[in-house]
Amino acid sequence: MSYSVIIHGDGACSGNPGPGGWAAELEFENSIAVTLTGGDPQTTNNVMELSAVIAAFKYIVSNNITPADITLRLDSKYVLTGLETWSVNWEANNWKGGRNRLVKNAELWQTLVELKHEILDRGGSIDYVHVKGHSGDLKNELVDRIAVESRERSATAESTWTKDAEIDDRR
Repeated sequence: MSYSVIIHGDGACSGNPGPGGWAAELEFENSIAVTLTGGDPQTTNNVMELSAVIAAFKYIVSNNITPADITLRLDSKYVLTGLETWSVNWEANNWKGGRNRLVKNAELWQTLVELKHEILDRGGSIDYVHVKGHSGDLKNELVDRIAVESRERSATAESTWTKDAEIDDRR
């Protein structure tokens, strides 16, 4: 069965590096929403932004969901531009960027791009939508709030943690 899915994601970090958290909400067309969250006591904001999307894509792939369309709504131009544009060249150049240096967060980018390819190979499509952060977009504000809560939780944690999916049946 195929679904249209809207993914809202965000990351938060206090200090850079410092304690961080991430959150992703997957909204399915059948009115079910799944919220994923996690954090790390010593990380960067970009790692948390990437982690939110990786978790969302992993959820889709590991649950054998065949999406008809995915709309990825993020306030991170870094992740959106990386997925849509930069990663094509990075992948072709063995994950090297300018001056033949390894791309920052290369392992995370590789994971994310592999998941993207798996989704596309299953016949899904991905639309990339930039949402201005802290502009009143309700879902962006929600995932931001959850990411900040996750950041606070990770500040007291000794290792990386991920919370199991919470399912919100809105029917």
